[in-house]
Amino acid sequence: MATTREKETMNTASTAAPRATETLKAAIAGRVFVPGGADYDQGRQAWNLAVDERPAVVVEAESAADVAQAVRYARARGMRIAPQGTGHGASPLEPLDGAMLLRTTCMRQVRVDPATRTARAEAGAVWQDVTVPAGRHGLAALAGSSPDLGVTGYTLGGGLGWLARRYGLAANSVTAAELVTPGGDLVRADADHEPDLFWAVRGGGSVGVVTALEMRLYPVGELYAGDLFFPIARAAEVLHAWREWTEIVPDEVTSLAPILRLPPLPEIPEPLRGRAFVMIEAACLGDADTGAELIGPLRRLGPELDTVAMTPAPALGQLNMDPPQPGASQGDGAFLADLPTATRVFRSWCRRRSPPGPGITASPTSGSWSPGSTPRSAQSPSPPPRLSTTCPRSPTCSGAGAAPSTSAVTRRRSRRSASCPSSSGTSTWRCCRPTGCASGP
Repeated sequence: MATTREKETMNTASTAAPRATETLKAAIAGRVFVPGGADYDQGRQAWNLAVDERPAVVVEAESAADVAQAVRYARARGMRIAPQGTGHGASPLEPLDGAMLLRTTCMRQVRVDPATRTARAEAGAVWQDVTVPAGRHGLAALAGSSPDLGVTGYTLGGGLGWLARRYGLAANSVTAAELVTPGGDLVRADADHEPDLFWAVRGGGSVGVVTALEMRLYPVGELYAGDLFFPIARAAEVLHAWREWTEIVPDEVTSLAPILRLPPLPEIPEPLRGRAFVMIEAACLGDADTGAELIGPLRRLGPELDTVAMTPAPALGQLNMDPPQPGASQGDGAFLADLPTATRVFRSWCRRRSPPGPGITASPTSGSWSPGSTPRSAQSPSPPPRLSTTCPRSPTCSGAGAAPSTSAVTRRRSRRSASCPSSSGTSTWRCCRPTGCASGP
């Protein structure tokens, strides 16, 4: 039983937080959510619905000034801060009990300068906000596999995308960063101003809350890219052939080898319903003739479905067929020396965690990168493939040819508020899991 003094202390603590957050609400243009309040659950929701974030306060900033005010508020109260744009990378975060979740979702302004081949993207921008306007000028960014992936989180984590073997990690292409320091000051860091901070923000550690990034763009209007689908029974044959192929193709080619399992749902077209595939996804810099020659050894294996063709650079965001809306998933990754052994290990890992089966993606990398460096594939042999796995929980389907799904995942509203609209590409039909999707006419 609590004493009278203890009760008074608890009452004071329980009322202090609302009073303090009212002060924060008055100081920023964005929104503030607290547990039990309206829209708190929507405000804290990550892209990965398997992650249950429960911070003490959620701040939805609308500007760099809002971010600075939020950092000062947290600093004055000794609160940890977890900056977050889309929530794709929420899984590795420590529990947010007592912490501030600082969302930059509404900060999506993007400026593309075709003369200097650069782009500036605010911290809430997703890749389609950059790739689409850049594509109008025949330029490409070192974007992630999904158009809904956050530019800032992806880039600060390194950023290994479809042009990586030719142009390196996305972090290498950052030319400047605007960020709020732990002291609440807004600064700009580049090679000439705050060079140590500029180095650190591109992989050296958590040194502040980034509010905008500037990055180089590259002269890529179109490239030869797409997917090859093979029946799962041919997985060993196809994966071995693909692994040998990766040893001989130039740095202009980047590829992945996912294993895709589609559920037996009626909205999935009959040829794909309830089936599993081993896929080769590839992007080749160059024209159609060059690309066809490079892809030729894989085509001669006789894929069941072949979508590889000349593709506009912005459409690379659809190549991996990532889910277009939040969903629940579990995943892990590692560098492994033996692909067949790795496949068995990760199948076992997924069966223990999330039936009915895994999605496995293998990606060979040539050399390694660090901030400011370039791929060293010409100097050293290719390291073992990187194999990542995702164990899906619920499929989602959308499109003109798909019946409305009854999945709880598809019924959930997007975490974005009405004031932060988003757009995504569509196809005639599209069925997705956290491991990927199938789409067609």
